[in-house]
Amino acid sequence: MNTQHMIPSPTKDHDEERADQLHATSSPRGLYSEEKMIVYKEVDPAIRGISMDWPASLGPCLGKKQVKGLGWKATPFIFVAEFGERLGAYGLQINLITYLLFQMNMGTAQAANLVTNFFGATCMAPLAGAILADAYVGRYLITAFGSIIYLVGLLVLTIAAIDPNLRPQACTKEQWFMGQCQKPSAVHMAVLYLSLLIQCIGSGGIRPCTAPFGAEQFESSSARHKTQLRHFFNWYYLTIAFSILLSFTLVVYIETSLGFGYGFGFCALVMGLGALVFVAGTPLYKILPPAGSPITSLVQVTAACCRKRRLPLPDASDLYDGAPGKEGPETILHTDNFRFLDRAAAIDDRDAADMAARGRYDAWRVCTVHQVEELKVLMRMVPVWACAVVMATVLVQQGTFSVVQAISMDRRVRVGGLSLEVPPASMAAVSMLALVAFLPAYDLWLIPVLARYTGHPKGLSYLQRIGAGLVLSVLSMMSAALIETKRRDHAHRSNHVDLQPGEFLRFSAFWLVPQFVLIGLADGLMIVGQLEFFYDEAPASVRSMSNAFLGAALGVGSFLSSAFVSITQSATASRHNRGWLQDNINRGHLDRFYWFLTIFSGLNVLVFLAVSHWYVYKTPAPDPPHDFHKPQTRSF
Repeated sequence: MNTQHMIPSPTKDHDEERADQLHATSSPRGLYSEEKMIVYKEVDPAIRGISMDWPASLGPCLGKKQVKGLGWKATPFIFVAEFGERLGAYGLQINLITYLLFQMNMGTAQAANLVTNFFGATCMAPLAGAILADAYVGRYLITAFGSIIYLVGLLVLTIAAIDPNLRPQACTKEQWFMGQCQKPSAVHMAVLYLSLLIQCIGSGGIRPCTAPFGAEQFESSSARHKTQLRHFFNWYYLTIAFSILLSFTLVVYIETSLGFGYGFGFCALVMGLGALVFVAGTPLYKILPPAGSPITSLVQVTAACCRKRRLPLPDASDLYDGAPGKEGPETILHTDNFRFLDRAAAIDDRDAADMAARGRYDAWRVCTVHQVEELKVLMRMVPVWACAVVMATVLVQQGTFSVVQAISMDRRVRVGGLSLEVPPASMAAVSMLALVAFLPAYDLWLIPVLARYTGHPKGLSYLQRIGAGLVLSVLSMMSAALIETKRRDHAHRSNHVDLQPGEFLRFSAFWLVPQFVLIGLADGLMIVGQLEFFYDEAPASVRSMSNAFLGAALGVGSFLSSAFVSITQSATASRHNRGWLQDNINRGHLDRFYWFLTIFSGLNVLVFLAVSHWYVYKTPAPDPPHDFHKPQTRSF
């Protein structure tokens, strides 16, 4: 077996050097395979060329620069910023369909599509924000400006919800069910779209940066910080889950009891406080400058490979490794997969002539091995990312059709002599309750137990955790289909197909609890697994962009869900049948749509098993205990 050891940094002590050497002899393929290892060359910080100075645009007024990360001392301020953004986003999104139906007087299918499209846009926007952060502005400034922009969007929507001139004339639920309400005008829709657009832009600045910016506060040269970083993403997502839980309960209660203007205003208040707290923590942050556009490097590799497509595959020893002293903070060594890309690092006669004449190579003809390997890493990650897209189509259902289901069901809770009615949108809080309970339990208790059996310090590998989440999402969709079948049958048997305004079925909404619990657990496994996966596997130069990949998966999944809704409705509607997804779900067949998503998600799990079988981890897996030395051949 050919193994390559890391070149230890002079700043490391003996124990950390030994740990790096042990990691370098472990395998990234499979759980503990001896094959296809990808290791990093650690470079002396003196020649890295990366300054720890403040970005010049921050000015001297921010105080003393923080050169070394302070770990948990700095991350609470970042958590608060993320808390404010997510509470604002989900406080709007989870009850947005109710606002669109009964305040903007939209139809069910139109409102559901707008909700999923808005959710998709807020998930796709971070791709642009990530590119700006990595290449030009830096994660700190993007997060700060994104918070302010998002706050403006929430304020516009708050004003629109308060001012009756900025929305259609109010009507009763009886009129809405009869289709007699005034439709929104072009001005009403323009104000609505403007507020949502501004929020999308702000979200694009916050979401891709908070997780990698928080992770940067932990020093990779500190053994203690390395251990703490293993828990960072669990607690980061727990913060998100708690903010979403408050959105599903407190914010929905305010919107339902006091009005949408108060609810949206509360979200804006929390968002503003989050932005202030984030800025207040500035003296504690380690702020790295942008590393240059990662897109340019990837395009250069593609262009160089295309220009040399007729060259025979070069030997690894003949590839261009870069000029001495020009290495970055981490340099990926050559791997044998996607060998056709190696042509980008090959040197032909024309390149040699360029070097002789100009003293350098043409960057669009000759790339370094590190540049080529960055593209290879991203190409290996794409299939894993694609499998997350399908699960996102399941996740978005809890904010659309699950709410519509709850509207028609008995949501009363009897406490002593009191009878309380749970708002429809708050039913989705069950998934967040499950998630909030699961993440600390997983981090504190399940990881040590699982580690004894798997030998993995995190209990499960990234792909195992993602795969478990995908399986639970299938079970959640199956539960939703079964309960919807039962609910619809009850409506027909009890002759309550056409419910009057304020009327509901004598069928408890708490039958929806199993599907919400399952999707909450799936969320905790898959989303956190992907956060860790994208952060650890992506090259350092594209970490903001890689973190945005997760949001992009949720965004594409939302658009896919909208496409499924439109296609399903078009395919099932006829002259005598209004289709599966009618405004009156008692006359439709939402259960069949859920069964379709169940089958689709099941096929996605099979695809993921194949993808994970062939995936090669970028970094070595940790050394296994003595009884796990037998080489494996699978990553999953």
